[in-house]
Amino acid sequence: MNIFGQMNMILHHQIYQHKSSKVNVNITGAIVGSLIVCALFVFALYLWNKRNQAEKNIFNHGQGIVESPDNGKIQNYELES
Repeated sequence: MNIFGQMNMILHHQIYQHKSSKVNVNITGAIVGSLIVCALFVFALYLWNKRNQAEKNIFNHGQGIVESPDNGKIQNYELES
């Protein structure tokens, strides 16, 4: 094999390594992007739940609804602050 054949093999090897690392970067970017999207979705659910809890507290005017352990009926009671 002459010098040009060796250079050609080295060049193809470097191109293959570059493509391989580019694929790894793309996969890593996709994973990180997916994790960020999931985290934002969970955060949005948290804020939505927090807002709903605040609306329930305003709607009940400080009264909570609990289930009585003895007869299973629903009772209202004043929340202590």
